[in-house]
Amino acid sequence: MSEGTIEFIDEVCGIYFRTILLKNRGDEVSQHKHDYDHATLVGCGAVVAFVGEKCLGEFWGGQAVPVKAGYDHKFVSIMDETRLTCVHSTESANLIKEKGL
Repeated sequence: MSEGTIEFIDEVCGIYFRTILLKNRGDEVSQHKHDYDHATLVGCGAVVAFVGEKCLGEFWGGQAVPVKAGYDHKFVSIMDETRLTCVHSTESANLIKEKGL
């Protein structure tokens, strides 16, 4: 399974956007966590979202998945050409840059 391809990283109006393409069904954004709350928008396609081992269900293009700080989460594509965009404040983006991630 692929980790996906980062397509865009933008900071606009105090909001940080990171867009990832999951090219094939079964590709995933593997389990990870952040020090901040954020949302992941399914731009197109569909994913199954997990927090820890708990499945949150399917999310389709146009839906957003809320993710609380400190929780492991992952996304598995159930359609080819699925795009996800992580959305959070630029303040949290600065924390990412400071950590060199």
